[in-house]
Amino acid sequence: MKVKQLDRTGNLKPHISINIVADAIDLNHVYVYCPICKKTRYSCKPVLHIHGSGGNLNNRLESRSGHCENYNSTFNIAITDDTIRL
Repeated sequence: MKVKQLDRTGNLKPHISINIVADAIDLNHVYVYCPICKKTRYSCKPVLHIHGSGGNLNNRLESRSGHCENYNSTFNIAITDDTIRL
């Protein structure tokens, strides 16, 4: 059974898939600044999304559902040499 996410008004959220490189990683979390979420309607400051890392600091590709309020999103997160290890 497929579950569809609804927004606060009961309308179906649009689904988007985002390919992104993780900004940072530690033994507990993967940190990604979201390219679509903003702190407020009037702000250009991006929101930091935090996902579990499973204790793995190696380079890899992870697929995670997003925390975006207005979108039903999937993040394809690449952990690369450019990702900061904390």
